[in-house]
Amino acid sequence: MSFRLRLACCSLLFTVSVAVVAQNPATAAPDYASNPKFQAALKDAKDLERRKQMNFATDAYKKANKIAGGQCVECLRSLVETQMADGAYKDAIASASALEALVTTPSAKSTAELLRGRAILAMAGKKPKPAQLEAADAAF
Repeated sequence: MSFRLRLACCSLLFTVSVAVVAQNPATAAPDYASNPKFQAALKDAKDLERRKQMNFATDAYKKANKIAGGQCVECLRSLVETQMADGAYKDAIASASALEALVTTPSAKSTAELLRGRAILAMAGKKPKPAQLEAADAAF
């Protein structure tokens, strides 16, 4: 390829890329993210989780998500993890289902499905019944 043809191809690619980015603007931070009460609740939840106080961290993540109007993906994801660590598998399944309903991207949906499947398997225990395995398989 000649230099001019390469330059023309690169210019065309750059122009198309800029047009695509202009059509899909980056999503702005949600309104609740700037709420000081939400920020304090999320910080408290992360601190409690770091200190391995999962029961209290679960409550703090619930509070932060409530302040966010049930729309905080980070809160729900962490809530599932703390509920799993605390052995509250039914609650983890419900939280993962709420997360799955909230997220929009395919990768986030698959992560939510994975979390729900893990919770179903954990609830089944060491000797799961066929129905429990089928429910976990459906989640995955």
